[in-house]
Amino acid sequence: MTTGTPPVTVPVPGPRRLLLLGNLPAFARDPLGFFTRLRGCGDVVEWRLGPQRALFLSRPEHIGELLTGIETVFRHPELGWAFKLVLGDGVVASEGPAWRRKRALVQPAVRPRQVRSYALTMTDCATELAETWQPGQRLDVRREMLALTQRIAVRTLFGGARSGMAQSTGRGVWGLCAGDSGR
Repeated sequence: MTTGTPPVTVPVPGPRRLLLLGNLPAFARDPLGFFTRLRGCGDVVEWRLGPQRALFLSRPEHIGELLTGIETVFRHPELGWAFKLVLGDGVVASEGPAWRRKRALVQPAVRPRQVRSYALTMTDCATELAETWQPGQRLDVRREMLALTQRIAVRTLFGGARSGMAQSTGRGVWGLCAGDSGR
């Protein structure tokens, strides 16, 4: 019987963490700042939320390889009910044959050339939304990001459609997300 050589384990850098909580306190204080600081720790960084180990990849080519070339090597993390509520049963939350089938469906829309063509639309939509904000104004970030995402989706899917279609689509989707039937 032939046995293979054991896999090589390379230590992965990461931020300091508490014994049981991991990086949860730092993440909870400032999630965006936490991920920004992770980028300064290296290209591949280990971090933990409690006992759950995770890797943060900061280089696009590593992320691309993970998402396209080696999906069988890593298992998806167990997503909590809140993530599943937001993500549904889409390509991000799927694994194995279901993931491959869903990925094949979206592949034409996310080829590098297509994504580059969306950049101007994304920039325009973000700028338009930001121009509606006032200094010192309190915002519902979830609502604003949902509106931005909807605006981008409407423009990329339906071409030059402007705010009327985006707003009516947004109201319908927001009602569904909030559990409202639109009444």
